[in-house]
Amino acid sequence: MHELQQPKLIKTGHFSGPKGNLSFLESQQELPFEPKRVYWVDRSEASSLRGSHAHLNSSRVFSAISGEVLIRIFLKDGREKEFILKPWSDSLWIPPGFWYECHLNKDSILLVVSSHLHEDDVYLRDKEAYFAGYFKNEDWVYSHNYLPNVYKRSYPISHYAIRRYQYIVNESLTEIFYLAKGREILGRWPFQIKNGMATSLTGAPYGSMQVNEDVPLVEVTKWVKWVIQLLPSMGVSQIKYRSKPTFLQNGYEKKLQKQLSALGFKSCFSDASQYIKTREDLAPKLHSMEQRKLKQSEKQGLRMLEESTEILPEVFFFIAQARYSRDIPLNTTLEKLQQLFKAYPQKYFIFSVFDKKNIRLATCIAVLQSDDSLYYFLPATGIDFMSESPMVFLIVSMANWCKERNIRFLDLGISSIEGHLQQGLYDFKRRMGAEDSEKWTFELALT
Repeated sequence: MHELQQPKLIKTGHFSGPKGNLSFLESQQELPFEPKRVYWVDRSEASSLRGSHAHLNSSRVFSAISGEVLIRIFLKDGREKEFILKPWSDSLWIPPGFWYECHLNKDSILLVVSSHLHEDDVYLRDKEAYFAGYFKNEDWVYSHNYLPNVYKRSYPISHYAIRRYQYIVNESLTEIFYLAKGREILGRWPFQIKNGMATSLTGAPYGSMQVNEDVPLVEVTKWVKWVIQLLPSMGVSQIKYRSKPTFLQNGYEKKLQKQLSALGFKSCFSDASQYIKTREDLAPKLHSMEQRKLKQSEKQGLRMLEESTEILPEVFFFIAQARYSRDIPLNTTLEKLQQLFKAYPQKYFIFSVFDKKNIRLATCIAVLQSDDSLYYFLPATGIDFMSESPMVFLIVSMANWCKERNIRFLDLGISSIEGHLQQGLYDFKRRMGAEDSEKWTFELALT
């Protein structure tokens, strides 16, 4: 599992002086969460075993204050980990979801610090059901019978439920919080979690919160508060949330943004977002230079094809080669894209431009991020065809594809990095007839 989600020893503060020893745990330094409950346990005459369960939504830190304590953790892949805790030594952090057993000696006393109050926690006590990957209790379901590094959880909230989904690619943890009613997903809020930061997914179509307008804002606020309260138990101290571009925001979403501001989210910068209105004829809006390139492409007999998902590995290699040759980072992997295409088969598309010899000149992986907008997600031009500018032909063809399907916008994404304009990219999109919008990033410090 990812580093942030794996049980590990953490440093316990220690001071030794003429009066004796002093050990301590301090929030934000030794503790990876704000403590809500502290308790200590010993063993009974009949048994040395404590624990033998999992906690669905709380983190815990364990410290031996007398005697030795053996803590055994059972991983989903069948492996076990053992930690021996001694007085005046390191403590053990166990994040939510791990089955553990504590074995105490006769003189052992174990101190436990929890991220949640007892009544706010949910205990999983059926070991067989836990390792089968399914556990049900009244109105919530716990399921993690997925790929080795993927699991889901569900929690009740009023008439709705919160579900969690995690996947790990190249040591990067992505956590998606869903708002659901029954089997219907009504809200999605994904983050990449790294170095104590929960950040909206960079460049992804679902990089911002999405909520169905039928959900009352009061329920959305409960959902957001729940996420805010949970993240510190995962070692997160700050949230960076990227909103939708302003041209895609409706009245409901603008009200939602006000709710987030009331919860403490503060704007830190705005990126330049650009888009094309596809209901209008694009060709006359092109700069004269791009019009010449378009006519030249048409004379050469270039054509755009919507390709099968079976060709994704070949397309990914083309994109990777084109980007690496120009020192442009590629912030995804073939494995992750294959997961997305499989999970959202009606949302992801591959568009490519070919010449008369059936040579691929340019390509773009696009995402239907809403009924109104197609997102220009991963574009690339072959390094040998830069002078021919096939991307001009590709963008115009994609805009026409949208127009035929009554999709109002072709979202060309942002042309800046953390508020700093990429002038060349911005100017190219403007010459393609794109209009300007804003995409704000908001921050919230978790204390």
